[in-house]
Amino acid sequence: MIIINNSFYLSQKSLKYMTIIGFLIFLVVTPIMMYFYEISNYPVNFFESQLSFDGNIIKAHYTLMNRNEINLYKLANIFDYFFLISMGVIRFSVCIRIKRRFDNNSMLKKIGNLFIILGILSTIFDGLENIFILLMANDPIAFPNWYALIHSWFAFLKYILMFGVMVWIPIGLIFSSIYFKNK
Repeated sequence: MIIINNSFYLSQKSLKYMTIIGFLIFLVVTPIMMYFYEISNYPVNFFESQLSFDGNIIKAHYTLMNRNEINLYKLANIFDYFFLISMGVIRFSVCIRIKRRFDNNSMLKKIGNLFIILGILSTIFDGLENIFILLMANDPIAFPNWYALIHSWFAFLKYILMFGVMVWIPIGLIFSSIYFKNK
């Protein structure tokens, strides 16, 4: 297992600022991203598109859109990079703050290390997924169908890891609160 130790140390103050900055970026970017997504008239929701695993389904979605709408959809996905970075920074900083609340050799600290890594990986998978969205949108009728398959696998992995991290955060906070009460 990879251990994230004090050789890469961010102060509590730095982590607090990272969380706040990530949240502020999230607050600014989310409405802009959603606005462009809405006016693009993409015919289905994120989950249905991202987890389709089928290029023909995504091509069918694009046939319902004109070139301007596809460009707006691409713009929404470009803003999604700022969104995913903001969420990645929030998950990263919060997970580090939680794991630091446990003793150095405790199992919970090791679990915290794992979720820091999973949070980073979920952000990377999200960015890779967006690359394939943009590739497909650049050639909406003739892109290779395997783009959709790879795109959906990155989305699937992103959602699994992101869900795991989002479940860990409240569990880690609860365990760390109990840990401090008993210390």
